[in-house]
Amino acid sequence: HSLFHFSKWMVLNEIIDAVAIKIDGFLLSVYSTTANVGIYNMSYEISGVPSTEVAMPVARACTPSFSKLTDNFAEFSKMYVDTLSIVFTIVVPAATGVSLLAEPIVLVALDDSWVDAIPVIQVLALYGLCRASYPTFISASLASNRPDILTKTSAIKAVYTVAILWYAVVEFGFMGLIWGVLIAGIIGVIIAQS
Repeated sequence: HSLFHFSKWMVLNEIIDAVAIKIDGFLLSVYSTTANVGIYNMSYEISGVPSTEVAMPVARACTPSFSKLTDNFAEFSKMYVDTLSIVFTIVVPAATGVSLLAEPIVLVALDDSWVDAIPVIQVLALYGLCRASYPTFISASLASNRPDILTKTSAIKAVYTVAILWYAVVEFGFMGLIWGVLIAGIIGVIIAQS
């Protein structure tokens, strides 16, 4: 029964995440140009390197330790905060650097035909800070045997993300969606860390 309960929540979470992860690209493909979809995808990958290359491995490595501490709330909480502190000690300077150095990154790593990606990378690098907190939240939720919390949080996030991104792209165009991604990310951090 316990394995089924855990699995049903995880399957539901994966379905919700699959939809939520693709909504930005879908909205861009409907309300913007193919070129903007390409710029967005490239910018998202470049700007996300600090968060994906630091936060995800650290969170995966901490999952067994979180599991051992589920009966000790004080130690569990301390480890959660310590893990986020370590992640952000690395990710904040890295994401800030990507944002500040977006122009040279684009000109060196890509070429001058990608200059429209510069402001997108600058904003999405800040969104990368939001992304960096989520893997630790996932690890802690799973270690606590609470995939239901993870799934419910993902469902709430999917609903407000769709609403924010749709409004942003319809009212403000391509860069509106980019700022909408950042706003949705900030709201996600507040919810996940509450």
